[in-house]
Amino acid sequence: MKKQFFSMLTVCCLTSFIAQAQTITSFKFSAESIGWEEDFEGVIDDENHTITFTTQQWIENIEQLPAIYEIECEECEVKIGDEVQERGVTMNDFRKAVVYSIGDIQYTVRFVSPQATGIPVIKIETQGGVEVTSKEDWTNMTSFALIDPNDESNNISKGAYNSTQYHRIRGRGNSTWGYPKKPYRIRFREDVSLFGKSDRENWALLAEYLDPTFYVRLKKGLPEGTYNDELLLRFRNRGFVQTIIIPLHFAVNEKVPTGIPPFQQPEQTLRAWTGNGMLHVTGIKSGDTIRVFDTSGTLVYQRITSSEQMEIPLREPGMYLVRVGESMVRAVNYE
Repeated sequence: MKKQFFSMLTVCCLTSFIAQAQTITSFKFSAESIGWEEDFEGVIDDENHTITFTTQQWIENIEQLPAIYEIECEECEVKIGDEVQERGVTMNDFRKAVVYSIGDIQYTVRFVSPQATGIPVIKIETQGGVEVTSKEDWTNMTSFALIDPNDESNNISKGAYNSTQYHRIRGRGNSTWGYPKKPYRIRFREDVSLFGKSDRENWALLAEYLDPTFYVRLKKGLPEGTYNDELLLRFRNRGFVQTIIIPLHFAVNEKVPTGIPPFQQPEQTLRAWTGNGMLHVTGIKSGDTIRVFDTSGTLVYQRITSSEQMEIPLREPGMYLVRVGESMVRAVNYE
């Protein structure tokens, strides 16, 4: 009996030792690899075997990053799928969840970031890093990049047109230019095709501050196939905002065409309301991606759901837009 007990105790301790040896103790990205001043350390949850990186900052090279990690067992092999990983060397795309395997233990590494939403991003840098503050005066762009994680054929990267000429951007609109979330006009020095649309020099970025769901604009105001309604815009050293990009000739007359019946939002079970400083969301299912935007279009929360309802802490009063797939609802936090 004592031998059997000792044997069971030995197996139990050995199993615990092996599991501990396969534990990731730290996981980070170097400042140099992501274009930051400091290293970016992930939050490790050993119970659920997850490593989470949460940020609103721009992450350079997120589609090709080498991870730096420490594990208890230096000799243990680390894999993603069947590919053996070399710490600080092997590149991976972290715009989606990445699963690291150490023996029988798996860790899911996930970014909670606008760049990991699956939504295309336009990144603009201006000459001298100046703000775009005028709708009359053009500001030179030193770089314009479109990154589409779903279709790399849409990706575009442009620097200055030449040593003396630049692609340019300025504000646009009338009363809309006075809102916190602003529309812009882009003028390239050459014809450019975005998202496979016809080549042209002039494009508009529509803010839709008063219609953050974009339903009115997209369903009543623009011809089918002329817009991209899921797009994030980022200027250097500023946050991300949701926007629409369209060929400018469709934006010159912004009045809703006559003869088009009012748009009816599709029936949906998604519901959202606030209470006690929390955003309550129901009508979702496990595996859905839930995104919450404020009225400026800034992404304030993103997560893959694990149940049919969620409670999300809210820091500020105001209106929020909750998006799950094609369904969108609003909720106002008065506290």
